[in-house]
Amino acid sequence: MQLIKNHTKYNCVIQVFVVLFLMLGYVSCTNTPETSKHEVKTENSSIEELNAWIESKPTDAELYYRRGKLYFDQKDFEKALSDVNQAIDLDEKNALYFFLKGRVLYALNQTIEAAKVYEQAIQLNPNLTEAKLLLGELYYIVKEHKKSLDVYNSILATDPKNTSALFFKGMNYKEIGDTNSAIQVFQKAFEIDPKNYDAVMQLGNLFAGYHNKIALDYYITASRLRPKSSEPPYSAGVFYQQKKEYKLAIGMYKQALKADENFYPAYYNSSLINVELGQYNDAIQNLNVVIRIEPGLVDAYYMKGLCYEALNNKEEAKINYQYTLDLDANHALAKKALAALK
Repeated sequence: MQLIKNHTKYNCVIQVFVVLFLMLGYVSCTNTPETSKHEVKTENSSIEELNAWIESKPTDAELYYRRGKLYFDQKDFEKALSDVNQAIDLDEKNALYFFLKGRVLYALNQTIEAAKVYEQAIQLNPNLTEAKLLLGELYYIVKEHKKSLDVYNSILATDPKNTSALFFKGMNYKEIGDTNSAIQVFQKAFEIDPKNYDAVMQLGNLFAGYHNKIALDYYITASRLRPKSSEPPYSAGVFYQQKKEYKLAIGMYKQALKADENFYPAYYNSSLINVELGQYNDAIQNLNVVIRIEPGLVDAYYMKGLCYEALNNKEEAKINYQYTLDLDANHALAKKALAALK
């Protein structure tokens, strides 16, 4: 069975970096020319207060925008969309209104419409970098890598040290298989910001793909940047395991588990090493932990079946092979193994 190289919960760099960054407060509307005369009065207003303002001034676009922004922050996206649409109907020249609408549509998984709205925001304000960042990310997610690269290159043409743009430029190169370009871009992002954890991890993973021990240096750097993260030692463990340096791999997995005792991929990969070394009881113990944490991981049951079969416990082997098939009726290896025991 294949070891788990990455796990989406713990691989922090994939598709949400820019969105989360922006949603957590990067966007400051007070830095843009569209700021309204009502901003000081309504910036810290509650929805109830804005309701009263809107009742007295029902044609004020900014009030709908402010209330829509509050709804967005509260994740009430349908109401946010209704308000921002009303704001746009009243003032279709404000780029920030379109930007907020794009964010709402993105949150509602309407990515194609969100991209169109971001483009409208950029047309109204070509300097709205936040909209460009999210537009580029949307293109990245839907695998329109050329369009995504074009967007990020346009940002970097005027802001060559924008590490968010550099990061996703590197991710685009990685996805299209241009590893050398990806490495160059991530290295540039790291040079600009030596605390850029995500770029460091990508560099480690890319060099690991070449079986180059430089990867370990990047994982060490990443661990220094985030000492409580399981990801760097786990990735180092995968590197060692692929090179069959099992003692070092197990050591790295133990470090990962010190950071997060529920990091089940470390237990699973450790069980594969146990099997490789004939340590079947140890493998079963690790697999039991995996199943407790992630009961839907089908291959954990199959691996338990293999271990019990190796220990000549055919009944337990059958039980685990059958459970594998209960979860995945098309699991070919479990089918074959169970048939051989009958």
